[in-house]
Amino acid sequence: MRICGRSKASRHERRTSDDDPFVDRVQQLRLLVWCVDVLPRLPWRCDTTAMTRSLKDIVTSDKVAPPVGAYSTAVRSGGMLYLSGMLSTDAGGARVGDSIVEQTQQTLRNIASVLAAARLGMGDVVKVTSYLTDYDDFARYDAEYRKHFEPPFPARMTCVVGLRPTFLIEIDVIARLPLDD
Repeated sequence: MRICGRSKASRHERRTSDDDPFVDRVQQLRLLVWCVDVLPRLPWRCDTTAMTRSLKDIVTSDKVAPPVGAYSTAVRSGGMLYLSGMLSTDAGGARVGDSIVEQTQQTLRNIASVLAAARLGMGDVVKVTSYLTDYDDFARYDAEYRKHFEPPFPARMTCVVGLRPTFLIEIDVIARLPLDD
């Protein structure tokens, strides 16, 4: 279609930067306006501060023993908190408890301490992996576990393994972070 000697693009034709370098700037400005205006109103959240944070943050608690190897107590990344395996120890690293019930209680207290340091609770846990040294301890372990988690329970895997001497249980968990974190 020609108007006054100039070609006018139809509604379905789009100008590209090959035609006019000014179009690039206009498209960039439109995208910027959309990001500033529309994104905050969408039902899902666009966390612009996530771009300035590191890809992973380390979480620790002075109520649990520090790691004895090349690992972190907990790592916050991608909307999740990943806790390394927790044993039944006090803050100094000494074993607490002789029975599976006592060790399960202390291990879950240690987990709760690390979760609290990340401003989370046991209700935020979505996955639990438990390592027992004796499958005959499962019923007593499970009874104590139920005192610390409420339905709907997190997904869980329990297996029998060899642990450091005198330890009967080790537990690691994955927890979800709040959407505004």
